[in-house]
Amino acid sequence: GRLRQLRLGLLLTLLTEVGALPDLLHCTRCGRDLQVGAVWPPDADAPLCVACTQPVSHWLLAEPLRSAVVGLLSGQTDLQTVWLPPDSRALLEDRIGRLVQHALPGQRKSEPHLAALLAGS
Repeated sequence: GRLRQLRLGLLLTLLTEVGALPDLLHCTRCGRDLQVGAVWPPDADAPLCVACTQPVSHWLLAEPLRSAVVGLLSGQTDLQTVWLPPDSRALLEDRIGRLVQHALPGQRKSEPHLAALLAGS
């Protein structure tokens, strides 16, 4: 799990550096603060508040995931120091992976090697 979280941290940092990371602190549709109950549907480019979309449980950016992402983006923590439940990590891996694929289309040479390394974690 730790290797997967380190990879997520790297991808979040990469998206931030290239200016492709959406606002993860506010609803994309209405601008409301995403304090509790943020939802990130697979077809959305960024999280939404529960007023703007149906709160499907396996799309929720619940704690400790939300705090970890906010802490990482604000420079207060890194994903090494936080344990994310597997379902939360899988949600973030999927959504961040989609953003990376959109920002950097095509096959990246490191992907097969990373996939093999992460298969055992």
